[in-house]
Amino acid sequence: MTRPGVEQERIGAAEAAMPAVTDRYDHILRAPDAPMRLWEAAAADARNGIFDDRALYWARLKLLRALPDGRRPAAERVSRGMDLEWPSDVPAALVTGFDPFHLHRDIAQSNPAGLAALALHGATIAGVHIRAAVLPVRFVDFDQGLV
Repeated sequence: MTRPGVEQERIGAAEAAMPAVTDRYDHILRAPDAPMRLWEAAAADARNGIFDDRALYWARLKLLRALPDGRRPAAERVSRGMDLEWPSDVPAALVTGFDPFHLHRDIAQSNPAGLAALALHGATIAGVHIRAAVLPVRFVDFDQGLV
């Protein structure tokens, strides 16, 4: 799962380039249930017209940087929407998106697929409850079976 690396090294550049985005969820990072609250805040923002998936990405990286290694995998999964309970009484569908990409070219890059997943999370469409997750764009995570 997530280890300090190139993503962590980009936090400073992102904070300098777009502090309003990178600091959006800083107030959540110290909460005991921060991973779940990050996910819920980002999904609520997307449903309420704040169409930006980047704040979740950067907040997750800051959270993971502050956690001991043993707590990172669970925090990563929860903050991506990957450990949420499924409703048992209604049909449900999974929608996935991905983290921002090509950050080496544009530190402010977003990912419309990640935003779409966040915006749809929790919606009910034609009687189907939508659950969403935002997946990493790191090959190592797929190689290790994260997805």
